[in-house]
Amino acid sequence: MSPQHSGSEQLGPFQFGLLFLSMVLLVGLTLELIVPVHPEIQRLIFYLDTAVCVLLLADFVVRFKQADSKLAFM
Repeated sequence: MSPQHSGSEQLGPFQFGLLFLSMVLLVGLTLELIVPVHPEIQRLIFYLDTAVCVLLLADFVVRFKQADSKLAFM
């Protein structure tokens, strides 16, 4: 039997989508540092980075507001 943390929650499709986008973005940012990239691709990476950051912030705000204990959430 493994002990379960009382504050654990199930990961949904939104969290997995954010994880996927974050991983794609990390690959893109890494390639941008290693390989010369066309300015249009750099702009695309910038917009993807901004979009992922906004989604992560929105996810944080929603889950923070829903948390019973804000201190425990942090």
